[in-house]
Amino acid sequence: KVFRKLKFGFTMFFGKFGVPFFPFTPKTTIVIGPALPKITSHDQVDELYELHLAAMKELFDLYKHDAGYGDCELEIR
Repeated sequence: KVFRKLKFGFTMFFGKFGVPFFPFTPKTTIVIGPALPKITSHDQVDELYELHLAAMKELFDLYKHDAGYGDCELEIR
């Protein structure tokens, strides 16, 4: 009722060890693949896009177990 009268909300944040100043750190897996060739004309865009998608799928399939996605398939829409 006090916060309604003050028109002020109070939110408590908790992190590691129940302390608000130690945020939870999510587990992150970062993978960097080979560089794609430079685009020199507009005709290459579709070709390089397909190369990029194939490289992403290959990297995902290679490292999905390390990231915790062992039984998943990458779906690109």
